[in-house]
Formats: sequence, structure tokens, C-alpha cells
Amino acid sequence: MDANIAARLKEFGNEVWDLTPGERIKLARKVRGWTQRQLSDKSGISEVSIRSYELGDYDPALFRLTCLGDALGVSLDWIAGRCEYCKDMS
Repeated sequence: MDANIAARLKEFGNEVWDLTPGERIKLARKVRGWTQRQLSDKSGISEVSIRSYELGDYDPALFRLTCLGDALGVSLDWIAGRCEYCKDMS
């Protein structure tokens, strides 16, 4: 994982544990400095879908979570709130 990204995510501390998967996707995207369009381009998931996930309107299917996690450099466990750290983003 990029040390700067990891450090920025850790700044949120215990607040991260209370986030929904959509909020975690949004947090990881913003920490990377990406727009929803950029995440869409990198993940292959439509911008409209990403917006819906981040707003909590819909829960992404497992395959889409995998695509988003790979693009953002975070694990499915992190998105689901089951672990504190992200996978390697290098």
C-alpha cells in the first residue's frame, strides 16, 4: 500500500468502523483524490452505479465490489468493515 494513502486512511481512526460499505468506497476514492468518473474508468463500473453505492441507494454485487476494491487498492474485508487495513496498492 502507498504509505501516504495508508496514513490518510488511518487518520480517520475509529470513525472508519462506523462507515457503510458505500461510505468506505467513497472514503477510499477521496483519499486517492479521484472523482467518481475516474473510479468508473479504473474499475469498469458505471459512474451512476458508483454514485448509488456511495449514497447507499444500492449494495454492489460481489463481482462489482471486487472490481472496486481492486481499483481502489482495498480489500473486500476492508470495504465490509471486517479489517482495519487496506491491501497493497502498489
